[in-house]
Amino acid sequence: MDVVDVRQEALRMEFDDIAAVVHFLRKVIWIVPGFTVDAYNAWRNSTPSSRAMVRSWLTRSVFLIDTHRRR
Repeated sequence: MDVVDVRQEALRMEFDDIAAVVHFLRKVIWIVPGFTVDAYNAWRNSTPSSRAMVRSWLTRSVFLIDTHRRR
């Protein structure tokens, strides 16, 4: 196989809930290397600021994630 063209791309992903984000990150492991559900649960309960961040996520109607692939 030969690579004949490489381009930059900016993509936006939209999720309806935090469970979808967690599920996505479990499947697409190269986006957040080392991500695990246990590590996420430990982090979200670790400090008042992380708990506040999770509460903020849970009150939003949509989660937007912007990614950028470079050459």
